[in-house]
Amino acid sequence: MRTAAMRELREETGLTGSDWQYLGQHSFAYPDRLLHFHLFRCLCEPVAATLACESPHAWVKRSRLSAYPMPNANQAFIALLGIDS
Repeated sequence: MRTAAMRELREETGLTGSDWQYLGQHSFAYPDRLLHFHLFRCLCEPVAATLACESPHAWVKRSRLSAYPMPNANQAFIALLGIDS
């Protein structure tokens, strides 16, 4: 799982992470599909010079994540990050 997360981070952002930590898993059922997520955290430095995202993004404090719109399937990540929503 960590290898897949490392590959996705690189493909989606151009970043390479270190100090990987597995935070947990979550499944979410949409009417037409079931999604399974595995959440990791890692350190990425330097970010500003190498970030290459295809989608709009913002760097925010963890405590502010619940203030941003996200798909229903991603709401459980707030709890996995140890943030009170």
